[in-house]
Amino acid sequence: MNKLEQELSKPINLAISRASNNVNSMKTVAVFGRETHVAEMFNKKQQPDIKEHRQAVSWNSLIFGLSQTVVLFVCGLLFWYGGYQLADGSVAVAELFSTFEAAMTRREPLGAALNTPHSSSMVERQLPEMMKLALKGTEIEFMNVNLEYSNRKEQLAIENLNLRIPAGQRVAFCTLLSRFYEPCRGAILIDGEDVRSVTPDEHLDKIALVSQDAVLREGTIRFNLVLGLSRKVSDQEIIDVCRDAQVMEFVTTPELGLDPPNDTKGSNLSGGQKQRLCIARALLRDAQILQLDESTSALDNKSEALCSTSFRSRIHQPDYNYDYVNVSLVFE
Repeated sequence: MNKLEQELSKPINLAISRASNNVNSMKTVAVFGRETHVAEMFNKKQQPDIKEHRQAVSWNSLIFGLSQTVVLFVCGLLFWYGGYQLADGSVAVAELFSTFEAAMTRREPLGAALNTPHSSSMVERQLPEMMKLALKGTEIEFMNVNLEYSNRKEQLAIENLNLRIPAGQRVAFCTLLSRFYEPCRGAILIDGEDVRSVTPDEHLDKIALVSQDAVLREGTIRFNLVLGLSRKVSDQEIIDVCRDAQVMEFVTTPELGLDPPNDTKGSNLSGGQKQRLCIARALLRDAQILQLDESTSALDNKSEALCSTSFRSRIHQPDYNYDYVNVSLVFE
């Protein structure tokens, strides 16, 4: 029974783990416009588990039904035998009911004792574990923008902000520009177009984000690098961005490489390595708006300087398509 319960809990635990992974990487998935793809992957991975879970539930239901049948049969047998003894005069009414009362009072501690192995096994298992926006590359504009957070509606986080950002400028409104928050007043314009006049997918398709929290999904390093791309990329393009992001030193090792599985979401990588992979992913995206939200916080001084040089050289290449670069500042 205990083994069956463990088998029954496996697909549930896997589903919870996958759902948790999707929720934790929600911001990255949204920026790269992969919500539909991630949902399809989740459903696809769940199908074998659902089938296995149904089989386990069927067996568990059968065993539960049989056990309850036995219990009720024994109770009925006892009542029949007690009634027979009472009718025969072998026992008195008070003696009969005191016997049943004693049996019932001992049922609860007996049930608790039988559940102890189940509870301990649970502890053991938990221990290890609209319209398209054509960007012309001119400017971004915040026009009379107010922002309030849902848990602090009485106080505006931003009030009456007016800001114009020419191509190549560095500013700090990553969450507003990515539309993770919507202004409660005013508008954000890109080349004169209100970002709310286009679908979120169309808007986010023009954005590449490198956040402070480096988020990698289950899969190979190559899968994480091409996440959200609508075009096919060559191995040479991947190698070029890996070189610019200073990740060649570990993606070319036999232990990692581009294609061996990395199903633990980068747990075998350091924080700096994961952040450099996210930088390479943003460079490979070749988006028109590049957002860097404390993107080098986990890098050492040497790696940060090399990555900054790579960003600047790519932005100023004539055939490269970055128009805006956003870095992090703090606005109270």
